[in-house]
Amino acid sequence: MSNPIISVIIPSYNHAPFVADAVNSVLRQSFKEIEVVIVDDCSTDDSQQVIRSIDDARVRYQLLDVNRGGSTAINIGMEMSKAALIAICNSDDLWIENKLESQMSVLAGSPEVGAVFSNVWWIDERGQQLGRSQVPFIDVFAQPNRSRANWLRTLVERGNCFCHPSVLIKREVYFDRGLYELRYRQLPDYDMWLRLLEKFNVFVMPEKTVQFRLLDNNRNTAAMSPSNSARSINETNLILTSFFQRVDAANFASAFGTLKPIGDPEFCLPLEKILYLISSNGWNEVMLKDIGQKMLFSFLQDQNALPILHTYRLPLDLLQLLMGLSSPWIDRKAIGPWNDREWQFLASVPQHTLGNSFAQKDWTDPDSAQASSFGNGETQECALSKEFSDLLSSNSWRVTQSFRICKAKLLERTPFRKRKGVTSLVQIDDPVILTETDRIQNEIDAIKNSLSWRLSNPIRALKTSISSAFQRTSSLPGSSLYAEDSTVATSSTTTSPARDTEIDLAIFDDFYPCELSAFRHEEFCSLIENIDRTLVFTSGASLPAVGIQPEEIYSVVHHFQSANPEFAGKVRIFNESLSIEPKLAYCLFLSLADRFLPFFESRKIPFVFTIYPGGELRLGDKECEDRIRRVCTSKLFRGLISTQRLVSDYLIDRKLCNKEMITEVIGSVAPRQFEQTNWSEKMLFGKQKDTIDIGFVAHKYTEYGQDKGYDLFAQFALLQAPKFPFLRFHVVGGFDENVIDVSAIRDRITFHGKLNSAAMQHLFKSMDMIMSPNDGVVRGGEIDGFPTGCCTQAGMSGVAVFCTDLMEQNVLLVPNRDFVLIDRNIESICNTIEPFLRNPDKLYRIARQGQIRFRECFGWKSQLNPRLALIRKVLSS
Repeated sequence: MSNPIISVIIPSYNHAPFVADAVNSVLRQSFKEIEVVIVDDCSTDDSQQVIRSIDDARVRYQLLDVNRGGSTAINIGMEMSKAALIAICNSDDLWIENKLESQMSVLAGSPEVGAVFSNVWWIDERGQQLGRSQVPFIDVFAQPNRSRANWLRTLVERGNCFCHPSVLIKREVYFDRGLYELRYRQLPDYDMWLRLLEKFNVFVMPEKTVQFRLLDNNRNTAAMSPSNSARSINETNLILTSFFQRVDAANFASAFGTLKPIGDPEFCLPLEKILYLISSNGWNEVMLKDIGQKMLFSFLQDQNALPILHTYRLPLDLLQLLMGLSSPWIDRKAIGPWNDREWQFLASVPQHTLGNSFAQKDWTDPDSAQASSFGNGETQECALSKEFSDLLSSNSWRVTQSFRICKAKLLERTPFRKRKGVTSLVQIDDPVILTETDRIQNEIDAIKNSLSWRLSNPIRALKTSISSAFQRTSSLPGSSLYAEDSTVATSSTTTSPARDTEIDLAIFDDFYPCELSAFRHEEFCSLIENIDRTLVFTSGASLPAVGIQPEEIYSVVHHFQSANPEFAGKVRIFNESLSIEPKLAYCLFLSLADRFLPFFESRKIPFVFTIYPGGELRLGDKECEDRIRRVCTSKLFRGLISTQRLVSDYLIDRKLCNKEMITEVIGSVAPRQFEQTNWSEKMLFGKQKDTIDIGFVAHKYTEYGQDKGYDLFAQFALLQAPKFPFLRFHVVGGFDENVIDVSAIRDRITFHGKLNSAAMQHLFKSMDMIMSPNDGVVRGGEIDGFPTGCCTQAGMSGVAVFCTDLMEQNVLLVPNRDFVLIDRNIESICNTIEPFLRNPDKLYRIARQGQIRFRECFGWKSQLNPRLALIRKVLSS
């Protein structure tokens, strides 16, 4: 195949009885756009003759005349392959027919994933399935999904648990992280997965897609023979030593513990690594301790170790105890005496590094002034201590510093009074105590507003704990916020909560939690965080808009909850037989309000909805007006949020909705991370780069993207590229070079495909201008919003926005100050933009002022606070 999507590499060595079956299992895949590259590593049996006899145009092969090892064979296959995706199949294993198709669906819904693995069946040499009695390690690849940080820690502490011949991996991963290391014969894939996880996410499908063959008499490369076992131990030591020598501060802090918050995290990183390794336990304990001792030996030979030891106040006695070393150049007095009370936990609680010392100090001591017993005998502070320990061990050092400040204030002011050795709680109606409680909670709220939504959830848990300590209120029902592993909630097992009354807010949608709808993602995650007892019920019906089939919603939810365990159990699959009675229902778009209206009415669920542009909202269309009346005259209708003044006026003028039922919040919700790009991080023309980068971002709904203005963007690029050699063009969305012929500027235009918010934020840092010449109408008459979501995100990121407003919806921004207004005439577009290209300072003035104004109008507080206020008002009534 000339343009395959997947290249399947099959390394082969002395597998003549099996290689034809292995190749045929690949060729029978339901996903057909593949090529097969076979590299035989100088087999001494009939393997090469079998390979030559395979007759299929999709198969190419390389027969080596010298045995060079399995890793070399795979690397050669990699160099021969063409596709952007790579799969590996051993020459004695078999694939089920939909393996690649299933993995492609995962990648389509999760663009941030770099590699997809699966579970396996185990078969013997004759193809018979093996059971637990024959394969004691049968579940080694049956792994729940984890965050990237948790995967790193799992592989370090437990060893490899990814099945190599099940992988489907992006070629860019190999380009970025390097090919297989030829020094390793037993564990080259283990080394590869550690390198991969330092930068890329992975996903493990629970389905079994590979028949993994175990040969008789320990003939597998990875078989546990004495020689292989010895080699594995040696290679594991080498791989882990290399990993801990190179792992950076961010990856180490997220996977293995916090760093001491003293400014530069790199300062304390060498000692933090040593402390983790020498205090490790579990399956790899002996290996990790050995590596830690070797790193400590090297560390003590470095004169730069002295200021680090002084910062930590590490006792020389302890170092000598650990290493049996004597380092005469270290001044004992400079380090200071060993404070037993403060540092003894290093020996007694080895799983914690010194970076976690604050979390341990005094909190579990029943005799301390900070401890207090409640009626059931539980120590509230002990439970709170565990939460702090979890927070400090799971987040980066930058975040934990804020937690520590809050904790210090809480400890300083906690209202406990001792009488005759008994600690008791002061009356809660004490006005001083109430004021102090409010102050602490204000501190926490301030931290929360400074963090992304993924990090704000632990602070919610902290607030709940503080509330419990002061007011003895029980925590709300729900799964653990800190569960490492979670699985998708299926309709058969979790279609309803334990009690119908446990749901306050039920959100109904047909796309979430796919992250390709950024405003949905931010809004729903924020609602879950800020309104207790919130669940989302999703159908996946709109996923085809981004190339994902509706039935793949299970994989989308599974991936989301695995990557975000704090939302475990919060997203469930919708079906008509759900038996729930939430206090309030909420959805986005007119189409969804109308779609779910019969469900709401059959269960008497009050509802609120946001009437965004799109969603079958066609102004002046009789059928659309009938739908609006049907929804807004329901006895269960409690209000709507209008995001455009044009729509608000239309609803009122046509008497489709009473004015008092409309809450106007102009614009859409943007992910909080777009508020966090500082202007100082921007790459500017003539300073950090020698190009001006112009972007176009939109979903593709029509043949040439003419509704969104892609046809005009392509014309503009073709006309301006010859005039301005420094211009570079970027296209994000479902567009490629085949939509419109732009081959004349092939080396000047990049098609990025569909990107999630994190990738967009990174791209915007180097983008100078975004063009959005849309015609104001999409998909057969539905109105488009102003500004579009992509323009909002770009503007908040410091990108100059050049867009149309043909329906005159703008009520917040000042043209030629906050953004530049263009029309849909290509000559006019060129005349408007060219002066900015000739004077980049003028362009950057628009970008800088726009960033300020876009954040004021479309930031989290401006958009989410009024939405939350409306929902809370309805809930309280």
